[in-house]
Amino acid sequence: MIDMEFFDSPDSDWDKRIIESELGRYQQTTLQAKHLSTFKNYKPIFVLFKKAKNVVGQQLLFLRPRGNSFIKRYIGKLTKQFYFWNNSILIFDKSFQNEILESFATFMVKKKFIGLDSPIAKYHLKLPSSKVGTVIFDIKETFEDTISERDPTSTQKYVAIAASQGIPTKKGVISKKIETEEEIKVYYKMLLEHRKNLGIKTFSSFNEIQDRIRTLNKYGHGGAMLAYQDNIPISGIIYFNYNGWINNFAIANTLYSLENKLSSLDYLRCNLIAIGVKTSAKYFDVGGITLNPKTDKEVGIRHSQTKWGGKVIEYNRYSNL
Repeated sequence: MIDMEFFDSPDSDWDKRIIESELGRYQQTTLQAKHLSTFKNYKPIFVLFKKAKNVVGQQLLFLRPRGNSFIKRYIGKLTKQFYFWNNSILIFDKSFQNEILESFATFMVKKKFIGLDSPIAKYHLKLPSSKVGTVIFDIKETFEDTISERDPTSTQKYVAIAASQGIPTKKGVISKKIETEEEIKVYYKMLLEHRKNLGIKTFSSFNEIQDRIRTLNKYGHGGAMLAYQDNIPISGIIYFNYNGWINNFAIANTLYSLENKLSSLDYLRCNLIAIGVKTSAKYFDVGGITLNPKTDKEVGIRHSQTKWGGKVIEYNRYSNL
């Protein structure tokens, strides 16, 4: 029998085991647990699957309040909560795979939950699920090989070339890593404006964004970038670069960049591909898309995220909410 054990804090080898797993991502690290606990009021639960005294699997769970509003976040104990995970269970001994999956599903089946598989997982849980989509690049030995399947109708190859070489585009767009507090403030202001323009109500405090960028810079697990034209910031992005995986998120774009067709987000994403090649990353997860786009907006997002050659991957989202 597999023992499923729950802990409020990780053991000393938690992050080490993540690095040793092909599916291991930043989303399961102790740093992520600390960040979400501090700024989102998610209670981390470190789950170990043991056979005798040997750890044969692990999963980072969160008990989190429903909703993202300020009130719900900071009085989480007074609101209904549910379990949340963001990556497949890491299994270190495949001979116990079925037992691990069954024990986790048995624990979860009578609880409220939302969970996500890894996009490249070959094993799945027997829990209620639906399919969601993301775009994955296989990072190859060269930048050119990585984008070799780019959309041939795209006329912005010069943007990709400039980004891969770290030089300005024909329209003068260049990027710089965010390192100072002033740069974080510039990015944060841009992020709030971007989300306001899109009608996104997700709340992110300045301290949350500051902590995220500082932590990624400090431990070398990614960071953030601003794109500029003539020293004027026009877009920004935060990214993980951990255990062979690059993820981008918290995208911010200005109306100026859009209206002048500066392709600054394309520049930043191609820059991330170049970083992936340089650091021998395996995958670049561009982010979620609608699998069956119906609106012009959904079609546009899909094209924007696939035009450099990434593949659309379907994977499981588990939920009974």
